[in-house]
Amino acid sequence: MEISYGFTGSDVYPYARHHNPLSYFSDVANSSVQKLNLVPFSHFAGDLANHQLPNFSFIIPNMNHDGHDCLTGPTGCTDAQKLATADSWLKSNIAPLLSNPVFQQDGILIIVFDESVDTDTAHGGGHIATIVIGPGVKKGSKSTALYQHQNVLRTVLDGLGVSTYPGAAATAADMGDLFGAAPAATCTASTVGVTVCSPSTGSTVGSPVHFIAAAKSTHPITAMHIYVDNVAKFSVNTGVVDTSLAVASGTHSVVLQAWDSTGAIFKSSLTIHVP
Repeated sequence: MEISYGFTGSDVYPYARHHNPLSYFSDVANSSVQKLNLVPFSHFAGDLANHQLPNFSFIIPNMNHDGHDCLTGPTGCTDAQKLATADSWLKSNIAPLLSNPVFQQDGILIIVFDESVDTDTAHGGGHIATIVIGPGVKKGSKSTALYQHQNVLRTVLDGLGVSTYPGAAATAADMGDLFGAAPAATCTASTVGVTVCSPSTGSTVGSPVHFIAAAKSTHPITAMHIYVDNVAKFSVNTGVVDTSLAVASGTHSVVLQAWDSTGAIFKSSLTIHVP
């Protein structure tokens, strides 16, 4: 069953609205505009193919595909069959994301369960599976830290460039041990705007030119672009840039531009010379 755009009604099996926390946010449920960001999953494949995915997606498989129920109803199969169905759904619907060029730049996929078996109640919900995938994730790594949902939230917000954290996420640690060195560690924007850490303006640099920059706003940064001589050369959907670009010999005008979630634009300009 497919739920319509902006649906905020009760559970309609197999869709479980109570698994979708974003639909309960007052600034979503009470907004005729924000509600339209609650969309049927059938749009995912098209958005992925057309490079139109949002900067953040929260995907909720229905009860027949999330490991909770059987493929055709609540009962009638084993737990192993339920998990096999969930695994098959992930392979068919989410695996194509991993080969997407935009995701391969700086994407993070977090697959997380919401509860353990009924007999496991440690720390409020038992020991659950959480899988983190992305180009910046340490391959084959397994954390020994105790992480809970607030740690996942903190990590997601950090990845989006959000620096204010609600509820328990405000004091929770992010899941940084799962990742390699992040661009933000080498370049941080201390004030609102775009901070370019490399190269410095007026410098002579070899090609490819290594650009390192970060952007900051009072709202989440949604994209950054690099323009060389007014031609777009690189884009990323985060608030940090760490990339190398081939640049022809000569003196060039470079602009690093960022946008936040309100559409506000921030720029930093520099001149470089490539011998």
